[in-house]
Amino acid sequence: IESLDNRLAQHLRGSVSFVNFTEGPPQRTLDLGCGVRTWIIEAAKQWPACEFVGFDLVNIQIPLKILDNSTAQRIEWRYGNFLTTKLPFEDDEFDHIHIQAIAKGVPENKWGVLFEEVNRVLRPGGSVEVIEDDVMFPLLPRWFTSTLRSHARKDTSVHFPDASQRSYPSPPDTPQNTPVHDHALLESLNRSVFEHRFINMKPTVVSALLPSYFTTYFRQVTLGPVISFPMPPLPPPQPLPPQTVSPYSIGFGTDTPDCRTSPMSPAPMNRPNSLSFSSTISASTTSTIGSDNPSIFSAQPRTASESFSSTFGAGDTSAKPRPFNRFLLDGSLSESEIAALPRSLFPLEQLEALSEWSLAMHLYRSYQSVLACQEAMWEELKDRIINRKEELTPFGWDDEELGELKSRKKFERLIERYKRFVHVYERSSLFPPKCS
Repeated sequence: IESLDNRLAQHLRGSVSFVNFTEGPPQRTLDLGCGVRTWIIEAAKQWPACEFVGFDLVNIQIPLKILDNSTAQRIEWRYGNFLTTKLPFEDDEFDHIHIQAIAKGVPENKWGVLFEEVNRVLRPGGSVEVIEDDVMFPLLPRWFTSTLRSHARKDTSVHFPDASQRSYPSPPDTPQNTPVHDHALLESLNRSVFEHRFINMKPTVVSALLPSYFTTYFRQVTLGPVISFPMPPLPPPQPLPPQTVSPYSIGFGTDTPDCRTSPMSPAPMNRPNSLSFSSTISASTTSTIGSDNPSIFSAQPRTASESFSSTFGAGDTSAKPRPFNRFLLDGSLSESEIAALPRSLFPLEQLEALSEWSLAMHLYRSYQSVLACQEAMWEELKDRIINRKEELTPFGWDDEELGELKSRKKFERLIERYKRFVHVYERSSLFPPKCS
């Protein structure tokens, strides 16, 4: 997943960083919360005179022995918890600090202390780069997870010997008992994981977390726009063949239904807009570097498919699809503000050159972030079952007393169903069926 972030930056910027180093590349760089941190490896190749320190909580980094000696000797891994202790570095030690994808693990009340430490170890005139994204639960449209062929509801009816008939209509679905979407319980559990840890799920909002801290602790700040990437588009649905519906009634003295077949055409199906997931880029300084590197991000967009945000009716050939936008800038910005964004951060043309295939990569990234919280979501579910069972009722969780083992299996089935739908959606968007 880190490699996908690196490739996106490389496509937009032609560099591992969005910072404009007017005096040349930095000499000593700190990667805070480095993780596996393929970023350091890429940066070490682009900045051959720079020394790097990767700081993280656990030892999961790439072994330096597998790197060539000229790169390995300039990289050092250090370990500790920056939420509970001071950074183990001298004052003014680094001239560049890179921070990326740590917001999902930093409570709101820890950001102030963290930025104080970042300011302490940064030399005067140095730069800090923060790249973060909001916590998003990628939603699959209801029309996609529901059956494509709606079955007619059969009323229960009885024919009496005197030719009279009494019907018992099936009870309608009540909106208040219907989940918003088919994976609403998983989304609720995922949200609780962050809320109970006091983690802001939207740190990129201008009026919220990161921008306010940036302007508090640093003198010159460049805030990049929040970029939202929609769900990858699907091709328009193929028209369904005519179906046959068999209404029947059961009379006394017979075990077989009285069938009367009639053809039925499929009802028009509307596809609603999907929700999107977003990311932001914040840097203290900016630069412009072109990119000539081909990648999935700059591949030619597929032209055979249409955006599923358009409305399609079965057999309707007059409807014209709306143009599909592969990204959306912060909706709070006006057109003049968008035009005034510093082009030195990255050329908007590079963003516009993103292909529809790249959207599948963003979906995969957000989807993997949900799966990474699976065990924490299970702990949230156990707590609800024991202490707040009434909160599970709107999501269709049975009231029957299930043991922990059975509840765990039921939870895993929900996860597997979510995986299956995402995989099918990705395959459908990347490899649409060909018309015969």
